[in-house]
Amino acid sequence: MWLVMNIGCIECGVSSAIVGVFADKEKADAIADECDEKYGWREGGQNAFEVFELPEPERVADEYKDVGSNVKLRGDEAGRPKASLSNAGFGVSAGPEKGE
Repeated sequence: MWLVMNIGCIECGVSSAIVGVFADKEKADAIADECDEKYGWREGGQNAFEVFELPEPERVADEYKDVGSNVKLRGDEAGRPKASLSNAGFGVSAGPEKGE
């Protein structure tokens, strides 16, 4: 799978956004090229349209593996997992874990 991403300009305040996800690299490249021609300048600043191969899901990239070792999953009320960063000094959660 291939992700087409609009990389906005932080200096200009131009937003970044996901353009789309495609199974075919040639199609992703064509979409990125067309977007670059059409939207290379928007919101008052420069935009770059890049294509990235999507990695394996549910896996932290080796470059960031230390961060991934701090992530623990727990279920929410609907049974979906939630992630929190336990050793980073902050957390992302919707409430206390069992036993807290």
